[in-house]
Amino acid sequence: MASWNCQVCGYVHHGDVAPDPCPVCGAPATVFEMLDEVVTTAAPDAPTRWRCLNCAYLEDGPKPPLICPICAAPAERFAALDTADVPPEAAEQGALVIIGAGVAGISAAEAAAQAAPQSRITVIGAEPGLPYYRLNLTRYLAGEVTREDLVIHPQSWYDERRIALLTGCEVTGIDAEERLLHLADGDLLPYDRLILAMGAHCFVPPVPGITKPGVVALRTVAEADALLEAVRPDVPVVCIGGGILGMETAAALTRRGARVTLLEAYDHLMPRQLDAQAGALLAAQAEALGITVLFNAAVAEITGEQQADGVLLSDGRRIPAELISVSVGVRPNSHLGRRLGLEVDKGLVVDQYLRTSQPDVFAAGDLAEHQGVLYGAWAPAQFMGTIAGRNAAGAPTPFAGIPRAHAIKVIGTEVVSIGMVRPEDGSYRRLSRQDGDHYQNFIIHDGRLVGAILFGDGRLAPAVRKAMEQGHDVAEAADAAGMVALLERWL
Repeated sequence: MASWNCQVCGYVHHGDVAPDPCPVCGAPATVFEMLDEVVTTAAPDAPTRWRCLNCAYLEDGPKPPLICPICAAPAERFAALDTADVPPEAAEQGALVIIGAGVAGISAAEAAAQAAPQSRITVIGAEPGLPYYRLNLTRYLAGEVTREDLVIHPQSWYDERRIALLTGCEVTGIDAEERLLHLADGDLLPYDRLILAMGAHCFVPPVPGITKPGVVALRTVAEADALLEAVRPDVPVVCIGGGILGMETAAALTRRGARVTLLEAYDHLMPRQLDAQAGALLAAQAEALGITVLFNAAVAEITGEQQADGVLLSDGRRIPAELISVSVGVRPNSHLGRRLGLEVDKGLVVDQYLRTSQPDVFAAGDLAEHQGVLYGAWAPAQFMGTIAGRNAAGAPTPFAGIPRAHAIKVIGTEVVSIGMVRPEDGSYRRLSRQDGDHYQNFIIHDGRLVGAILFGDGRLAPAVRKAMEQGHDVAEAADAAGMVALLERWL
């Protein structure tokens, strides 16, 4: 029997032929690639699992990969392990409860309902109203979509699938022994299997004045409404954070007529996804929209008496503002898992079936740490939710991981960032070129592509991902043009 890996979502299928379509993301059979033949017998002492000593990535098989797909560490940086994950047992038609009504939670509910139609599925959401696309909050802020457009599914969708939706509901505790959820209103909700998909919360830096009225961290539709209520033409606004969300928030408020100053503590925009050259191109486009961008801008204090009226920087500069938006990263909502005694590192640690350290408790989305990775992005959250839902419903589906990639539009510009974006030392080769507003940067290590930035044109992204995942030899590429020629062969 062969194994097939979906190149879109990471689903691994076991069978003589690839499935059509992928049961997780719906991709056609043509995007599946056959994995190495599964070894069914081995010497008693032969290792079957390997852990990367750099990033904790796990690899199944009789030998480690030539290069770690997560951090690009070579094979000698892998250590052999003795045990392998056991697929979840077939689930009885019991009560499946999903805590979290974001994209991970709703995807889990949909997948579980498909895999086990007779299951009793309940989704609990802390926010009032129907679950919505958090990804589109900045578009809502910009006026590109309405509040109604944010909704993922109408109520009828849940009714048709017999999914009970509890919104405006907070879970305060979990009794694992009795399998009961304690709700804020005093009610108890029993469960047989549980999926934790509570997402993440905005990290708010501990600077003086950060809690004053007029300071908003955009994470919910209520916070977007607060920004819309406060913004008006020509009002001075400061956006703290030059990452993806900070950039999109700044652009949205600018479109509303505000005078926006964007503060980035690093020396270029989107430092986690872009190098300095791409960051400079993005800054030029932001300034063309009317956004003032300040770099190396460390916030020392939010000024104002009762209401925020500006930002004081560590170098003494003061930026006046009637409204301040904070977008400097997120942290997993892991508190329920911690109180339950689950294994926690950066997030709730899950295995390849997205189970936590308790076999009947699964986790997905922004709070789940898989093979040392916290993805913190919408697409992985959706895929992880789908796979967690299938596993919790008794349809064993391993999650092989997703390349750490961002393929997005930032202030109207197509930006693709995959793998390593800045060489760590002299052992890496960097091939780059710029043509007007378009920029390409490729990072090569030991003849293998380990990272890329495509700014302004992302058409090569599938070929880049394929080259990285399959370890194609790209040593013959002498410059960026040569690399592009190689990649075009794999489109």
